[in-house]
Amino acid sequence: MAIPTIAQWYPLFVTADLPVLVGYPSAALMTFANKTCRNKTINAILTKATNEREIHSEADREEGLFDNSWVLITSRNQTDFQKPATAPVEPFKRDFIGATVDELDEFVKANFGEGGWGHSSHQSCDYIASEVFSILDARTAEDETLVFVINDLVDTVNKAN
Repeated sequence: MAIPTIAQWYPLFVTADLPVLVGYPSAALMTFANKTCRNKTINAILTKATNEREIHSEADREEGLFDNSWVLITSRNQTDFQKPATAPVEPFKRDFIGATVDELDEFVKANFGEGGWGHSSHQSCDYIASEVFSILDARTAEDETLVFVINDLVDTVNKAN
């Protein structure tokens, strides 16, 4: 049986040269991105993530089931984390261009999780997950998908079974 994360935030990496598109307010950004870039900019994707909750029922929104939980990880030595990542983001140095899933997995396990980078001591679940993360990659530009990685955490009792 997998142990689910209680982390409130999930790392989001960019491993391909996706455009950022800056200089537009969020609503205008989404309209512009829909017409010209087909939602393939980092800011359009973050806007879509933020607006996702609006298409669900009020009960689901109150429970926070569809809240934006992404934290954009831009650098291998990043110390400031916008929680959640929202548009517009400015162009940034991309430390993870070309990184593999295995490399990102090692980075996430080494730096995030309870007590890791981005952990707030004020709330027990206010940390960036170390067992799940997502990637905006070259395929994102083709079909607006992302890679969602989940490490199957198995406790000792279930592993023995």
